[in-house]
Amino acid sequence: MSIVQRWFLKEFLWNFGRVAVVLFVISALTYFPSLYGKLTEPDGTLGQCISSIGIFIVLVIDSILPFSFLIGTLFTVSSMKKNNELSGASASGFSLWQITWPAILVSLIGAGFSLMLRLVGLTSGSGGPGGNSDELFITAAACKTEFYHTLSYPFLNVLSFLAALLLVLKGTKKNKFGRFIPAVFLFFSYHIVSSGVLVLGKSGNIPPITAGCGVSVLSAAALWIFWNRSS
Repeated sequence: MSIVQRWFLKEFLWNFGRVAVVLFVISALTYFPSLYGKLTEPDGTLGQCISSIGIFIVLVIDSILPFSFLIGTLFTVSSMKKNNELSGASASGFSLWQITWPAILVSLIGAGFSLMLRLVGLTSGSGGPGGNSDELFITAAACKTEFYHTLSYPFLNVLSFLAALLLVLKGTKKNKFGRFIPAVFLFFSYHIVSSGVLVLGKSGNIPPITAGCGVSVLSAAALWIFWNRSS
């Protein structure tokens, strides 16, 4: 790994980590009243509280990873572009993918970790970090839809990283805060559309594989098309 790659990876991990910590703290503060209620219940035990905290940590990690990758990448690449560091690295013979591949590898590791969490939750009957077994496994269509969604959703970590690159390098906004709004809009639009499609899949109105993987596949295709059109 070259000096340029190590520097980019260090800056990326710093920004990614800051976003993840802020999101985790916010989530913990919102969860505290529920945890306090469990502690004060007459039949509540320390073991139940520890179990609840463990489940909470797993759920939060799975949910904050994609947004952390998106905003961490956005801030890192925006700063590099503003300081002409990308141009300098390019003049030294480094392509964009050579500079960013260590961070892309981190996003793939994050996707693998998220997939592992979801598969463990799915096989244990909890419905994974994104679901509830009582609601998801009523019908075969619902079961298949959730399974395909479990396989595809973790790769939102990689899509978030690539979307941030696209917004910074191909977008019209000139600063990272101007890029933040469209990034957040795209992220939550993905979740809204994905949720609607999942409902259709679980009710049997569209094929489970389409409902579970369709939004992720279309998002990847859209990123590819926009990147090549703007090149």
